[in-house]
Amino acid sequence: MRSTNVDIELVLRSEFDPPSIRVFSEKWECVLRLELFSVEDDFDFRFIYVSGVTIKIKIGGRIESSLEEFFTQCPPIIWFADGSSLEGCEFTKLPSDELLPYDPERLEVVDWSGVDISSESQGENKRAGTIQHKIIEMLQQNPSYSIIFDDDGTGEAADVVAISVVDKDQRRSVEVELYHLKYTSSQPGGRVDDLYVVCGQAQRSTCWLVNYGRRIELFTHLLRRNELRTAKGRGSRFERGDIETLLQIRETSRRTEVRFKVFVVQPGLSKTAASASQLTLLAVTERYLSDTYEIPFSVMCSA
Repeated sequence: MRSTNVDIELVLRSEFDPPSIRVFSEKWECVLRLELFSVEDDFDFRFIYVSGVTIKIKIGGRIESSLEEFFTQCPPIIWFADGSSLEGCEFTKLPSDELLPYDPERLEVVDWSGVDISSESQGENKRAGTIQHKIIEMLQQNPSYSIIFDDDGTGEAADVVAISVVDKDQRRSVEVELYHLKYTSSQPGGRVDDLYVVCGQAQRSTCWLVNYGRRIELFTHLLRRNELRTAKGRGSRFERGDIETLLQIRETSRRTEVRFKVFVVQPGLSKTAASASQLTLLAVTERYLSDTYEIPFSVMCSA
């Protein structure tokens, strides 16, 4: 079994449980646990298979290994809400005096009237009253977008992608906006758990800027995602624009600058009741995006 649309996320459990990693596609999942143990006067770590399918990974022509062996050799970095990180058994804490909280005045309030904030995805039937449908509806009011794309699902670049081609001062650029959405199970408030996953998704947006080829690959990714859906007789992912327009934008991106902007959308976040933990996590996310590729960051929430 091979798969290209694969995601990875931290499994959120009790704060006293060891960290677990979930690797998954639309059809399967594999859960691994990070185990720390002592070796004489030091510490070491390994990843242990917990549940789901067993996965083999092969890079180039090298001998394949199990996913838990690969992660033990190349551990993913686990980021915490305060900006600290854990890579294998190496914990790095961000000095508390190095980071100012995100300014709550910058939080963008959205009117979620008529939206079920516990329902995130509009699905292929474009269900109204969902968070995703509301964001797409808002974007449709801006005529400058050439592409509005529903990329929701395992392996997504973002839940919604909006693209425009901008000509300014005799220079052309491709502007890409990535909207990462998350539902909430409660009324708007100050729960940091509402932001943890979606901020992680926002930070992963930097993967499209690691080199010139990856920037172009984003547009190929969107084309492929649409083809995979329509080949099964299902509806298009395009909310505005079409394949030909996106192909033209991809060609334009080979010759011009591609700029990104990342949005976190969480109606469970209240502007007036935002907690210190939430504002710290947002500040950590903004700093990461800024320090890596100077990506602007915005947050959409409730009043």
